[in-house]
Amino acid sequence: AGQVEHFLDDKGQYKVRLEGQSAKLISVRPRNLLQMVDNAELLNHDPPIVGTILKSRVERDGSVQFALQTHGTQDLIWATCDKLRLPNGTLVRITGLRAKPALNGSMGTVNSWDKAAERYVVATSAAGKIKVRPLNVTIA
Repeated sequence: AGQVEHFLDDKGQYKVRLEGQSAKLISVRPRNLLQMVDNAELLNHDPPIVGTILKSRVERDGSVQFALQTHGTQDLIWATCDKLRLPNGTLVRITGLRAKPALNGSMGTVNSWDKAAERYVVATSAAGKIKVRPLNVTIA
C-alpha cells in the first residue's frame, strides 16, 4: 500500500510513496494502480451516504460506474462519477471538455469543491488549476 504524491504527464506515471519503514518513492503506470477513495459521498441522500469507492466497471453503453461500500456495512452501491462527491486528493482523469478539448485525458487531483459554481477545482500539471463539472471527471 502507498500514497500517490503526483502524476508525471511526460512519462504517464504516478509517483507513489510506499508505506512502511523505507517510505520508498516509486513510479507506477495507471493500469497497475488501484485507487481506493475514502469518504466519497453519494449525492441527493438525506442523511448523506458516505463510504469507500472500491472498484469500477464499464457498462455496455461505455459509461463507468464505481462501487461505493457504505461505512459500517458490506453493501455496495453502484453509481457514475457525477452522482458522487469526490473528496479532496482524489486522482481523476478529465473527459468530455468542449471548451478545452486539449485537456481531455489529462490527469489531475481534486483540490476542492466550488459549491457556487458546482464544479471541482482540479490541479493538473498541464493547465494548473481548472474548474471542472462532475460530469467531466472520472476516477483515475
